[in-house]
Amino acid sequence: GGVPINPDTETATAPPSADPPARTLLDVPVDLLADVEAITGDVQAAWAGSNACVPPQAGIRTLSQSRTTLAGATLVDTPIPGVGALADVTASQTETGTYLVDDAAGGSDVVSRATTTVGDIELLGGQVTIDVTNPVVLEARSDGSTGTASFASPPTIVATVGADQIPIPLNNTPQSIVPAGLDPLVDLSITAFTPTAQSAGATGKATLDALFRIDLEVLSVPAPVGVTVADVSLAVAPMSVEATAPGGGVECGGGPSSGSIATPDISAPAQASTTTDSTPAVSGTGAPGATVTVKEGTTVLCTAVVAGNGTWSCSPSTPLPAGPHTVTATQTQDGRTSAADSTTFTVVPDPDDPDGDGLPNGGETTHGTDPDNPDTDRDGLTDGAEVNTHGTDPSAKDTDEDGLADGQEVNGVKIRERFEVCGTKARKSITVRTNPLAKDTDKDGLGDGREAKGYKIKQRVKTRDGSFTIGRTRSNPRKKDTDRDGLKDKVELTGKANKRFGKDKSDPTKCDTDQGGVRDGAEVKARSNPTDVRSGPRRPMGRIASGDVPPDGMG
Repeated sequence: GGVPINPDTETATAPPSADPPARTLLDVPVDLLADVEAITGDVQAAWAGSNACVPPQAGIRTLSQSRTTLAGATLVDTPIPGVGALADVTASQTETGTYLVDDAAGGSDVVSRATTTVGDIELLGGQVTIDVTNPVVLEARSDGSTGTASFASPPTIVATVGADQIPIPLNNTPQSIVPAGLDPLVDLSITAFTPTAQSAGATGKATLDALFRIDLEVLSVPAPVGVTVADVSLAVAPMSVEATAPGGGVECGGGPSSGSIATPDISAPAQASTTTDSTPAVSGTGAPGATVTVKEGTTVLCTAVVAGNGTWSCSPSTPLPAGPHTVTATQTQDGRTSAADSTTFTVVPDPDDPDGDGLPNGGETTHGTDPDNPDTDRDGLTDGAEVNTHGTDPSAKDTDEDGLADGQEVNGVKIRERFEVCGTKARKSITVRTNPLAKDTDKDGLGDGREAKGYKIKQRVKTRDGSFTIGRTRSNPRKKDTDRDGLKDKVELTGKANKRFGKDKSDPTKCDTDQGGVRDGAEVKARSNPTDVRSGPRRPMGRIASGDVPPDGMG
């Protein structure tokens, strides 16, 4: 039999309006299978009476809201060498709510919205990483006569295997992904789904059993002899929304909402125009400081922040195919989202650049690229951008051979690590852009790919509360001294500065490795061991400047 689970719940009811404090829910009893960190529930409900509306905030009246936060979870390690933990999920959150959203005619639509922020997911001990690049928003809306439901913010899902970035399309089709060297032992596929539309009449409704599903099987030895060690199917981010307004809609009075936000204007590409550029700049005007989102259908092409002079511009990150395209632009500010402006234009292939990558056929021949493929090496950059803008090799996925694809270096790579930098708050991750033409951007002696993907230190650290071993660590490839503790990253990795204590290694991402209250560099200067709190300094304030003591939370 399975493991019986009695789910814990947090509720709020109205009337009267209620907003109880957030609460940590009971542990999920699956210790033999997974290490599930804290789950927090936060709910609220509002009611102003049978013939009244709750007060608006920027044109939105919140009727109910719930938020569930998962601190993280790790599935068990496998006994197979080189495979590691089946899955490691970082902090994730789902927020649902029912709202009255004021329109411009004195009425209000009923809106049901579910927003899920999916943390990075590492599979097979970090050999595969799944990144959902933006919060997923599923929304149902009803004005009393017509109901609709769809993605309000569709996600971009990318799986990273080594230097390869593999898009996972929302097409209900499994994508097979297996790291090099594990093919005989591992069968892995990822399937991303679209919502099931169930709207009818005045009701808007959609369900999503999972944003994506991970199917993973691990064998003890290669098939057909192998025995299945693990067979996991992991559904990530299920969501559902439903909204129904009474006939005639909801009228809260007071006329049009003063909290409405104007529609942005698209000035280019012009209506009914043609272009040979497959990644044309979409530009226009809007409210300074607002975020403009450009879409084609439900697909987000790009986003931009409106400048102080009221202008904005962005270009699709993926080339548009030849043919007509209708794009829309909305702007969001202070929780308010405008109606959409739109323009229709046609991408016409340039006879001398049929793939629209900005590199003419002659240039494709010179550089040995495919004239019918805008990204010959599949590194996330078009051939034209590599030649004309970045100076990278369009036929080599990793020009500088540092372990990061050119697109990762130019567009940014997300590094998951707890960064405890001296004098700042701890962070769980950073996104950095590195030089695709230099193996070691910060010139600290560690290659960009090695810093971003991680390296093992295997150093035992003694603290006041016990001891632990530094395992795999990822540092900042743009900073010689990631944690600003006075020791360069490579020096901490090798223990070069700690010869007095047998070259014990310290953590390049932790200002104070042994949590003793003094940064690592200051400990070395004071002839103490930064990996053993017992070594001192006994009187740090008497030996080093007060600035060498990390602020609260860093020691």
